[in-house]
Amino acid sequence: MRRTAPKRVMRIARALLLAAWAAAAQPADAAPGQGWDEADIRASRAVAPAQEEAPAHGVDPRALWLVGGADDRDLILLDGDRLEPLHRFPLRDALADAPQRTPDGRFAFVAMRDGWVNKLDLRTLRSVARIRVGSALRSLALSGDGRVLMAGNAAPHTLVALDARDLALIRRIAVRNKDGLTSGVARVVDATPRASFVAVFDDIPEAWEMSYETNPQPVYEGLVHDFNLREGHIVEGPFAPRRSRLDVPTGDFFFEPSFEHMLGVPPDKAVAHIVHLDVRRAIIRTPLAGSPHAGGSVAWTQAGQGVVAVPDRARNLVSVLDADTWRVLREVPTAAPGSVLYSHEAGPYAWLGGFDGALRGCFQPIDKATFTAAETICPQPGAALARLAFSRDGRHALVRVPGALVVYDSTTLQEVKRIRLRGVFLGEPDMR
Repeated sequence: MRRTAPKRVMRIARALLLAAWAAAAQPADAAPGQGWDEADIRASRAVAPAQEEAPAHGVDPRALWLVGGADDRDLILLDGDRLEPLHRFPLRDALADAPQRTPDGRFAFVAMRDGWVNKLDLRTLRSVARIRVGSALRSLALSGDGRVLMAGNAAPHTLVALDARDLALIRRIAVRNKDGLTSGVARVVDATPRASFVAVFDDIPEAWEMSYETNPQPVYEGLVHDFNLREGHIVEGPFAPRRSRLDVPTGDFFFEPSFEHMLGVPPDKAVAHIVHLDVRRAIIRTPLAGSPHAGGSVAWTQAGQGVVAVPDRARNLVSVLDADTWRVLREVPTAAPGSVLYSHEAGPYAWLGGFDGALRGCFQPIDKATFTAAETICPQPGAALARLAFSRDGRHALVRVPGALVVYDSTTLQEVKRIRLRGVFLGEPDMR
């Protein structure tokens, strides 16, 4: 038998000890080998000098609309009362998620796919702060009280909590399960009724609920016989994750208004998994034929009954579920398969969009009282459309098409105004 040289054995031993030391020294919130650590995040932050400026317009911030373009490369600011454009914000990269607005409507937080988050003052039309939270940003949520932002990255595999006042870093959280598997964030949302954020992931079969209360309760993992005795594994500190188990990683999901239940559809499955966030697992599995898209769902109350409508990307229908039993109440026939629904609590219709083929660029309203589909509406047939938006009172629906914004009466479904966009915006801020 060949004997290993003593010097070689010593070199191997030293290398193993060095690797073990490095692993032990790795901070708990680090994402190994992915870069963009806390120092990088802090170094990227820039805040504009505080200064008194006269408002650029006299519109109540709560009446402002912020509408993305079809390619998500700019934002149009609109006076929602007069239905007139005020400003255009060009973006350095495509939007990663819908802009988040503070409760008073004055500030907007814009997340871009290259990792940058910008804070815009919609009163002065200035960018007042920016920070880069990662190299590939997927999602951004603002707490219901307007204090905290939570960013979810595809790379590195992290969640990043920011102070909404000046975008200062609060905490960088590595996304890792108990087995050490890391994952990019599929989406993070604000659950205002629970004062928490909820995140789901690309590769980890979990949903994390993270409280943003000032003094959050500790999170107990595993079996606990007596909470008063603080038994079990306790996780404390800001944004400690409360983990719900999923059957498989599920990035396609929707929350009913109370945020107690998450409706998730696993990849390539036609089953709605109803996850109870207090039970921390799926409690019901409802079969849905076709290709349901939970992320395109909407909810409303009809005659005292809560319902959730789920679009189907493969079949010409929308499935309407009872939000108490989670069984299918009705299947609404549609003109074609759609992928997303839009609704306002004060409006009588849920608008189905995301069509392909002959109905690309069109919408089909569904009556929320009778569960019947109206005739299709085509602002510009064949056009690639941005998200549909509603006025704060729900009276108007707005769609952006190339070169114009089209406004509809959300009750009569008639076109009210077509706003031309070319050549009307000056003084665009630096969004880099």
